[in-house]
Amino acid sequence: MGPRGRIATFAAFVILLCCYAPAAQQSATKSAPTIDTLISRGDLESAERAVWSALTNNPNDVRALTLLGRIRGLQQRFPEAETLFRRASEIDPKSSDAQSGLARALALQGKTDAATEAYQQAQTLAPGDLQLRAELAQLYRDSGKPQDALSALDSIPAGRLDEHTTLIRLASLIDLRRTDEAIALARSASARSPKLDVDLAGMFVAARLPDPALALLTSAMAAGKQLDRVHYLKGKALLEKNQSAAALASFQKSLALNPKAIDSVVAVAEIYSLQGNHARSFEMMQRALKIDPQSVPTLRHFTVEAMKSGHTSAAAESALQLISRSQSPEDLYLAGAVLLDAKQEENALHALQSYVAARPDDAQGWLAFGLTNERLSHTGEATKAYDRSLQLNPNLAESEFHLGLLSKLQNDTSATTRHFERALQIDPRKARAFVEAGKLYLQSGQLPHSLELLQRAESLDPNDYETQYNLGLVLSKLGRVEESKQHIARYFQLYEGKSRQAPASAGTAKNPGF
Repeated sequence: MGPRGRIATFAAFVILLCCYAPAAQQSATKSAPTIDTLISRGDLESAERAVWSALTNNPNDVRALTLLGRIRGLQQRFPEAETLFRRASEIDPKSSDAQSGLARALALQGKTDAATEAYQQAQTLAPGDLQLRAELAQLYRDSGKPQDALSALDSIPAGRLDEHTTLIRLASLIDLRRTDEAIALARSASARSPKLDVDLAGMFVAARLPDPALALLTSAMAAGKQLDRVHYLKGKALLEKNQSAAALASFQKSLALNPKAIDSVVAVAEIYSLQGNHARSFEMMQRALKIDPQSVPTLRHFTVEAMKSGHTSAAAESALQLISRSQSPEDLYLAGAVLLDAKQEENALHALQSYVAARPDDAQGWLAFGLTNERLSHTGEATKAYDRSLQLNPNLAESEFHLGLLSKLQNDTSATTRHFERALQIDPRKARAFVEAGKLYLQSGQLPHSLELLQRAESLDPNDYETQYNLGLVLSKLGRVEESKQHIARYFQLYEGKSRQAPASAGTAKNPGF
């Protein structure tokens, strides 16, 4: 489905109910108008006391049940709101207030099909309620049915269309790729109500249509309102046209007007990241996180930039926070990868185990899960994970390579050779596989073949100290002493600053690239 732009969500409609007193049938509850007033003021505690007083006298008071449903909706206790509205509609099947409240409660819980049916029934009870039609149109659009959204809006008389319904129509046209109609509608709406320019432009930016967005933003700039937002959207549109320098300047103008404009802060960070300047990007994401420390998207972006800029501890800390705030499989995978990089294997294992449970057909997820288990010496679980990843994607060289390492630990020379050779068939540029295979043939005395593989590894990564060490060993065994000395000297040079103790024997050192 296409981008949502800045259309209000169904949550906004619930807030709207705080100011909306239904003009439905009145019950014998004399306090109902007072309750409506209390709700409109946001005094939900007093409103609830009044409702319960009415329900004590008459538990089947439809009006009181409906009002309590509205209160529960405003408290975001949507399942309870659904129960109350459903009970009210069962008592009085002709109550449009009860039926429309039920539709909203269902929509807010993501029960799209049931909500659609409830809205249709509510429209039958209140055919003149244009608000219901607009809400149904938005429900259709949000659930990926833009054509149904347009059909719902077509039933509203042209003279009764408001700004919100205009935005829903525009979004639906964009979703259907009816770009020319969308642009024509935007021009007409802008002419009637210039204050819509920023919202209209935002929808085109979200749809990656920069030219109509820039035209609307020119008009919005002249109006002189929401300029921080205008400069942000202009920057996004320019970025879509690959004008990164101009985009950066526009984002910086936005921040000059509003230093806490978090969208602009994140946009600047993204530009620095694209330029490979992850240190500057990380600084901007630190700023963004201070502005909105509770934002999951901000935390996610901060975690990525912390990892890319080498701030491992900060990345690990934010990864743990991400796990605590989001159960999105993608966030679990990101957090697991970061924690694995930070050598927090137990935490990484928990995240990745949850990820593969949610995404059992993701080969990369099983590979990461295998890596974590291998780090923890859970050999059996690691083997199962690598095997599963190869079932899903037989061309994962990394899984074959690590199965080779595990076979080597079990002294299964045949399996080790098979897995390393398969890894090299898949990825002829995998230097670590050449090193491990070369060490294997060195141990078995197949010196010419070992030399060939190690030289291939050196051509791919001349600065790997283990490659240099093993080249020194095999050349020494072949009697090429001077060449051997050169590689051993190179080994010590690369190993400078670390312990100068050489591996005890070929093939026993831990895999440095793991």
